[in-house]
Amino acid sequence: MTIHQLKSDSLMVNFSSKGAEIVSIKHIQTGVEFIWDGNQEVWNRHAPVLFPIVGKLNENQFQYEGSFYSLGQHGFARDLEFETVEIYSDVIRFLLESNEDTLKVYPFEFKLFIEYKLIENQLETTYTVHNSGKEIQYFSIGAHPAFLLPDENLENFSIYFNQDEPNLQRFLIKDGLQTEETTNVGLSISNELELNANSFDKDAIIFKDLNSNEISIRHKKSNWQVKMSFEGFPFFGIWSKHPHQKFICLEPWAGITDKMGFNGEITEKEGICSLGANKSKSFCFKTKFSGAI
Repeated sequence: MTIHQLKSDSLMVNFSSKGAEIVSIKHIQTGVEFIWDGNQEVWNRHAPVLFPIVGKLNENQFQYEGSFYSLGQHGFARDLEFETVEIYSDVIRFLLESNEDTLKVYPFEFKLFIEYKLIENQLETTYTVHNSGKEIQYFSIGAHPAFLLPDENLENFSIYFNQDEPNLQRFLIKDGLQTEETTNVGLSISNELELNANSFDKDAIIFKDLNSNEISIRHKKSNWQVKMSFEGFPFFGIWSKHPHQKFICLEPWAGITDKMGFNGEITEKEGICSLGANKSKSFCFKTKFSGAI
């Protein structure tokens, strides 16, 4: 595992070659940290990349062409060593390729490129999946960054949506799987979701097909804010480790956890992406950090 760093006039960002994971985003002038420290007593990750699945598989397995394969929650990319293929002052690019071990649990040949580009107080993240095989590849991909909160009272924070979201539905999960139940989520007149200590007592808040393409965490007692803009992600998760109130994750997903009782056939999995032989597909989101002073 190697730690790499990008630096702008505003931010200093550290990355680990293990999982191509962001491990720190620090405001240079004030030293304010924006990324959760990975405390093992609460949650031992910082900003894992979810690939080749997002969420959990029913019975922790999927089926493809008559064979069953086992994968843990969120897939294997977050736990594997990536090759660092390019690094400049403002850009770093990582690569993970399929190998004998990955093919045992996921029978598709691939290259996964992860690029981070730092521009002042904004970090742009691009995932590119390339199908190296001769058959259609089926996959999901998503982000899971945990943003360290400036205080530990969720009532002091709200989630802002940049578009009207009438009749917004939260899709409920139990033991990591979709229950097919939903609850109505009421936003304020300013398109904000108010948070409290029980906001995450039923696990992640999951949305499908939002109108919004920008979601922010706002601190009511300062101008601290984390703003994420995204396109091409049909699902979005917001999560914190209940009952702790130390961080919030904003999670754009191209894929989603299985429904309870799903038969496991990957070609029929909700939200699954497909990619032809020798084809590539990219997914991009941008995160802007402000209010560090």
